[in-house]
Amino acid sequence: MKFIYDDVWQRICTVTNWTKQIELANYLGIDSSSVSGAKSRKIFPIEWAFKVAQGFDTSTDYLLTGKGGRHSGESKKEIPSSSPTQKKVGTEQTQTYRVPQLSNPEPELFAYVPLVSARLSAGGGAFVYSDDIIGYYAFRKDWLKRTTSGIKNVVLSIVTGNSMFPTLRQKDFVMVDTGQIHIIDDLIYAIRVDETVMVKRLHLRSGGKIKVISDNHEYESYETTHADLHIIGQVVWSCRSYLTGV
Repeated sequence: MKFIYDDVWQRICTVTNWTKQIELANYLGIDSSSVSGAKSRKIFPIEWAFKVAQGFDTSTDYLLTGKGGRHSGESKKEIPSSSPTQKKVGTEQTQTYRVPQLSNPEPELFAYVPLVSARLSAGGGAFVYSDDIIGYYAFRKDWLKRTTSGIKNVVLSIVTGNSMFPTLRQKDFVMVDTGQIHIIDDLIYAIRVDETVMVKRLHLRSGGKIKVISDNHEYESYETTHADLHIIGQVVWSCRSYLTGV
């Protein structure tokens, strides 16, 4: 179900005493352009209403539909919380946990970042760089705009090896911003040396030298020059799975 932006906004103003939409953007921690975009599409995102309802002790159902009581405890249709519920099993009492149930967010809020088949070496392995796309992963557009130089500049890749342990580990996913190629001391970059693509921490040295650093102290750091090193982009995000064999 979609909810009309102007109707929801009027109820939010009643509850919060806001008068300008920039106040909504500031409260949500998003760019004002995201709010303007939602208004132009005439659709109010459900997750925004949920956050406002949480902060102002208001019923989400009231903000979205105008039905039910204004206060959270007055609406029977309130989105379930993640608080544990208790139930008795025989003479023992156990706890079960519920995941908050929200409707799917608007697809327009997300951009799809490509995962390329090239692996970023964080060890001794070498390989030929390839940019073949093997999949896409969704990220919020407002987060990408805040974090990167541009949505079209980012790509995902997978780490191989443990030379950047414990910062990065084998099979970690990293997001590389190819629009950020100027070295900032002690940040992590995807680089290419000859035909090897690797991920390393870089530090500027005197005389135009660059120190290539492995966070794992079992691997030696070394110096090189701009001429011998090609910067693919800055690593701006990473994640890992804790499942064995994944």
